[in-house]
Amino acid sequence: LNREQTDEWKGWMQLVILIYHVSGASVFIPVYMHVRVLVAAYLFQTGYGHFSFFWLKGDFSLYRVCQVLFRLNFLVLVLCVVMDRPYQFYYFVPLVTFWFFIIYGTLAMWPQILQKKANSSGMWYMGVLVKLLGLLLFICFFAFSQGFFESIFSAWPFSKLFELNGSVREWWFRWKLDRFAVIHGMLFAFLYLVLQKRQVLSESKGEALFSARISSLLLFLSVVSFITYSIWASSCKTKTECNEMHPYISVVQVSRF
Repeated sequence: LNREQTDEWKGWMQLVILIYHVSGASVFIPVYMHVRVLVAAYLFQTGYGHFSFFWLKGDFSLYRVCQVLFRLNFLVLVLCVVMDRPYQFYYFVPLVTFWFFIIYGTLAMWPQILQKKANSSGMWYMGVLVKLLGLLLFICFFAFSQGFFESIFSAWPFSKLFELNGSVREWWFRWKLDRFAVIHGMLFAFLYLVLQKRQVLSESKGEALFSARISSLLLFLSVVSFITYSIWASSCKTKTECNEMHPYISVVQVSRF
């Protein structure tokens, strides 16, 4: 997943999502569910990209934080002023901004484990896994504590950022819907970078990542997974029913891609 690939991936997803919103295709449940996978994939890249940067660079400076926040929020803040809309109206930007802070906090907190430190002892890898496990438990706790979640984000100053029409219900819905996508990206990046460092995986000199046989098997499984998901999405009767399963199924679909 080099920068050129992820940028192209994001570009195509943004085009599809734009057409989806303009055309009002959300009323068709199968289309709605496939677009939800695209949103999960975008959040997956958020986890993958930021984890890779912090793991390799170790740059937790205020400059880096401001740089990311400006890139994510500047145009949206202009829209909020010009269109007289609340920040949460453009829900995806608050979502990726929130997850950036979570990623930053998880990796910056003591003990701060980077690739350079982990290379000195394999035990540090366990430290990263413990951090990710702690983050997963944090996510699960909030996912099953709606009242507690809403009480936190209804308090000042969070309410100024996350309320929409005087309620944080929309923020709760958006957060819960793709709650595993970012940690999925972080874990994927961690495993890939560790295996690459240990030369278990290598893309040097234009070589394929896997053998032809394994690549063919993975392609077959991906196609089967996509067809199975499409059939399932077509059989869903209500969005509520689909949304309950989406956080879990989307992890498989993003991995499939």
